[in-house]
Amino acid sequence: MKILTKDNPILRQVSKDVIDFDSIKTLVNDMENYLRNNKNAIGLTAVQVGQPLNVFSMKLRVKPYEGRIITLINPKVIGISEEMIQSSEGCLSCPGIYVTIERHKEILVKYSKVNGSVIEWEFKGGDALCVQQEMDHLKGKLIIDYQEEKL
Repeated sequence: MKILTKDNPILRQVSKDVIDFDSIKTLVNDMENYLRNNKNAIGLTAVQVGQPLNVFSMKLRVKPYEGRIITLINPKVIGISEEMIQSSEGCLSCPGIYVTIERHKEILVKYSKVNGSVIEWEFKGGDALCVQQEMDHLKGKLIIDYQEEKL
């Protein structure tokens, strides 16, 4: 699976919602396997592999779900905490670059699973940070954009 890097214009596209869930089963499987087989990879969006769809997979890091890989399809933020946290973030599409970013400590997201069922999940801590970075990708935003905002 080839990961697009920061200069590829596809990464700047706004992703589109998935309508046909059957059409993305192979994509989801490949993305989840990539995360499973790459210990340093935490999250991966469809747009990072050249398909601008509102889909991302991530490794959960907060107990009791630590190590589990999930995929969010057509995610929508429905709640955020007021409390913010800063962290140094890296990105598969921006190798070797780390940017300190302030994000919400908790985030409530409504999304579909690959079987089409819709659920709500409250992500906390590192998982909330990952979700927010992946959702940035779906809007065509990269971590380097935060670096440029500070200049």
